[in-house]
Amino acid sequence: MMIVPAGPRSGRGRTPSPSGRPMAAGGPGQPEAIVTGANTGIGLVTARELARRGARVILAARSAPKGLQAVDAVKEAVGAEAPVQFLRLHPPPFESVRAFAEGFRALGLPLHMLVLNAGVMACPFGLSADGFELQIATNHL
Repeated sequence: MMIVPAGPRSGRGRTPSPSGRPMAAGGPGQPEAIVTGANTGIGLVTARELARRGARVILAARSAPKGLQAVDAVKEAVGAEAPVQFLRLHPPPFESVRAFAEGFRALGLPLHMLVLNAGVMACPFGLSADGFELQIATNHL
């Protein structure tokens, strides 16, 4: 998993820390995060803990039913008012990534954190619609 800062730090207490201190929640100063591969495992835990600490979290996953279940799981753990939502992201192809980016842009939200957790491992050989080997296309492009 890779955590990529999406912009300059917004100030003390507004980014996640090992201490688990809350971030600024609600309103225009609320941190916005995207977590890919957020429907299970470490991606789901990351999304849940960011939401618990006050971030608005976009859960990105391939499967809409699993992504929506993950949203419900986060809300159950954090509270029904937790600002989490699902956006489908199914790379490859690149068109899916573009559609995801356009969907996020349409929300009109800033982006403070991008957690790149999605990936595949040891999948059977195949080519993406864009002509790249599937594992390389999914994990790196």
